[in-house]
Order: sequence, then structure tokens, then C-alpha cells
Amino acid sequence: RKGIDSEYHSTLHEPGAGDSPPTTPPKTITSNDSAIDNIKSRYGDYLDPTRSGALNSTDVTTLSSADFNTKALAAGGDAGDVGNWSGFYDPNTDKIYVRSGSEDRGLTNVHEYLHKVSNKSIGSKAGSPLEEAMTEHFNNQVARGNNLGPGNSRYNADGRVKIIEDIERAVGRDPVAKAYFGNGDAPIDNLGQAVDKKFGSGTWQKIQDLCNKKDAAGKATPDFGGARALLNPPAPAPPAPASAPAKI
Repeated sequence: RKGIDSEYHSTLHEPGAGDSPPTTPPKTITSNDSAIDNIKSRYGDYLDPTRSGALNSTDVTTLSSADFNTKALAAGGDAGDVGNWSGFYDPNTDKIYVRSGSEDRGLTNVHEYLHKVSNKSIGSKAGSPLEEAMTEHFNNQVARGNNLGPGNSRYNADGRVKIIEDIERAVGRDPVAKAYFGNGDAPIDNLGQAVDKKFGSGTWQKIQDLCNKKDAAGKATPDFGGARALLNPPAPAPPAPASAPAKI
């Protein structure tokens, strides 16, 4: 997507499959200031102070569907793709654009603000599918903090977010958050090393290869299920029962 970080949406689901019913009423994120506050309060220890300090409610422009598509195409979006976008962050202008009516309880805005404060190496180092998976993973955490169901996004439906959930469950929040919100390749390499230590040498590279898989024509054909299988190996078979002693 030529460096553009976009948000795809699918049919609304709230709560999603497996979500626990909220114990207090859901709290829609009704403003850009609220979206920023949610990110800073939840991830402040990990945020780059320069990037997070530059967040502003005026970073977001909400456009009609037609104007949004025009803006997305001008920013380098694919003509066959932008109609599915609900929002995008343009790193060339450092601005966010949201399709009117697709705010998804404010979570589209949060998703794009997360891109704005993320490690600028994450997409080039790990690939766009994992970058979007991590973004939506942190977006879902903001949603849960507001007793909302997960983001109404294709990224939740196609399995990629589950990869990051599996990784965080295995290696902890710290390496995942540092890779996403940090600076440069080093924290991403550290995350890969943590994954390899837990699941075996080369696992992180295999996950990236499966998520960034393309066919002979260059069309993306990611295998998120295959990536998750590496993180959820089958349990070893139980040992065979001991033979009964022979009777004399």
C-alpha cells in the first residue's frame, strides 16, 4: 500500500466471539482528544515522547466517502482497494483521514493514531500484515479498556491479530510493545529473539514469511493459520503405559 497504513472494516460485531460481556456500560470514544488520551494513558511508558507529544486532535480529517476515496488514491492507495478502507494514516503528510460513518465507536481513529506513534521501522522490517496485526491488537486493548467489543476490522476477522495475541501471551507484553512503539530495528529484533527462544530458532522468520507470502503474480496470499500453528504446536503424545511385570 505504498507506505500508507489503512484500516479495513467488515460487518460490525460487538461483542466479538469469545468476548466476555462488559460489567459496566461500553464507553464510545467520541472525540480525537479522547482517542489520544486513551493511547497515552495505556501505553505512555512505551511511547516515543516526540511522536506522542505531537499528537493533536487536528491530525484527523473526516471526509465523505467520495472525497475519502479520492484522497486515498492521491496518497498512493490501490484503486481496487481503497473502497474497503475506513481510515488511513499518510506518513508523507503525517495526517490521518477517516471515512465518514466508519468511525466504529472511535476505534478507527484510535487505530490510525496508533500508526502515527508507532515505530516507523515496523512495516519495512516485519511487513505490513504484522504491522496491521500489532496495530489492531493494541487497538483492541483500548477497546477492552472502554468495555467495547473488538475493532470492527478485517484484521480481527482474518486471524492476523491472533498471531500477536499468541506471541504476547508467550513472551509477555514488554517485547511486543517495545517493538511496536520503539525506534528502529533493534526492538523488533529483540522481539524476534524472544519468539525464537520460546518456540525454536527461526520461528520469527517463518512467521514473517507466512504472513508476507505472495503468489507467482505478486498477489498477497498470507497464511495466518500457518503462522499461528507455529505458535501453538500440538501437545506431545503421552508416554506409553509401562508394561505390567511378567508373572512367573
